Amino acid sequence: MKLRVTITLLAIISFSGCTSPSSLLTAPKIEHESKAHHYTNYNNAPNHKLKAFSKAQHSVGLSTKKDPNYKSFRPILTTDERRYWFNNNMYLLWDRQITRAQYVSKSTSKFPAYKYEFTFIANQF
Repeated sequence: MKLRVTITLLAIISFSGCTSPSSLLTAPKIEHESKAHHYTNYNNAPNHKLKAFSKAQHSVGLSTKKDPNYKSFRPILTTDERRYWFNNNMYLLWDRQITRAQYVSKSTSKFPAYKYEFTFIANQF
């Protein structure tokens, strides 16, 4: 009888050790995953980044003058909202918060007639 009780207790103890708490079943949270969709927008960028971005943006602007196929954005950047959107989108690309493909896709969804120009810009950064 004692042997049967001992075996039963050992079985219960061993099976209880196999049960995992739910916290062990969830995947660990990776630090960069939580920031994957958190973008630093153009208005909230630190000054040192804005200066570097402005310099890079100016350089890209100068390179567009050398390409006869490149159309100016002046006809479509007629409001403050559109200019902000344009600069912010370019900033996200420059700061590697979005990929070149994401930049072109996002930009051409808003202004499809400027695919060449957005691709040109993406390739310059």
